[in-house]
Amino acid sequence: MPKNHPDWIMPAPSELYDRLYEVTERIAELRREMAQIKLDYGRLHQKPEALAVDDLGDPIDPVQVTEEVMWDLQDADRELYSAAATVSRTRGKFATRLKLTDAAAEQRWQQLQQREQRTPIDRTR
Repeated sequence: MPKNHPDWIMPAPSELYDRLYEVTERIAELRREMAQIKLDYGRLHQKPEALAVDDLGDPIDPVQVTEEVMWDLQDADRELYSAAATVSRTRGKFATRLKLTDAAAEQRWQQLQQREQRTPIDRTR
């Protein structure tokens, strides 16, 4: 929701800080899943007699295909590691320093109270 929207409520920096942590956790989860996929491709790589490739493109050896996939997954893992490190660094170095002024915190609290007191719209008609 754009900040000039009447229902927009300024986020608390501490909430954004927590969300950044959640992002790093999701990246770690992705890395674990990709590691498992890479391991599975490695197992396929060890069984070349069970592999074939389609004939839709240039001829390529199935073993080479598994190697290319594993290299690309390794590259993607490095990128994800870098992304997580960058998010963690900015979270620890900068995001942790932010806070709302007393006036902004009060305004935010009032907006939250108003939102809670609104009657929900009946959309069953």
